[in-house]
Amino acid sequence: MPPPQLGVNLAMISKTAPAATITFDRAAMKWKIEFSKPMRNDTVKAALSLTGGRETESNPTEIDTAALNPENELAMVFEVFPKNGDLLPESTYNLTLAATAQSYAGVALDRTYTDTVTDNQYVLWTGSGPFNEVPAGKVWTIRFNCPVDTNTITAQNVTVYDQDFKKANITVTPGS
Repeated sequence: MPPPQLGVNLAMISKTAPAATITFDRAAMKWKIEFSKPMRNDTVKAALSLTGGRETESNPTEIDTAALNPENELAMVFEVFPKNGDLLPESTYNLTLAATAQSYAGVALDRTYTDTVTDNQYVLWTGSGPFNEVPAGKVWTIRFNCPVDTNTITAQNVTVYDQDFKKANITVTPGS
């Protein structure tokens, strides 16, 4: 006969409304959401939306969500990031977590949460002319401060924007 189970996870069965904290990691370009109690993954994903940037009806800003500490269908920490991996320069984004997200006990959040981020991490051209006068065939050299597997540096993971903040076509060539 197994020993009796005396421990009860009060956070799991509590009927008090859960709370959330949203932070933005600028280096990783993603949001982290921490909850005060275990939340149902499906309700958290359904309650999240990202607006802003160059979003249009035909080109919505889509997001991916990952539960960082999943236990079956529950988690207390989530990461949220744009599906295409990019935030556009000089754009403002609003991540909204609706109050419809529910804890394990079926209790909705105490309120709707919103986090606003302006992406201003891109540095405009400060060379010999204005931004829009960068020569089209300019060769850029990037030096890393630690060893890098050159096979991991590709045109798919290096992004260059033109003066209209549209992705420019580029060629990546490993040097020596």
